[in-house]
Amino acid sequence: MIPFDETRKYVAAVLTYALIYQKRLHRNTLKMTDLLGNVQSRKT
Repeated sequence: MIPFDETRKYVAAVLTYALIYQKRLHRNTLKMTDLLGNVQSRKT
């Protein structure tokens, strides 16, 4: 959970483009779940 909207969108874009770039290089080794890892929710 990223608290800042701009940062959250940036991270999503970077991860998406990483997968697209990998696909163009014909390397399908990573999945989105590999890039995200284990994310814990933050309680306020």
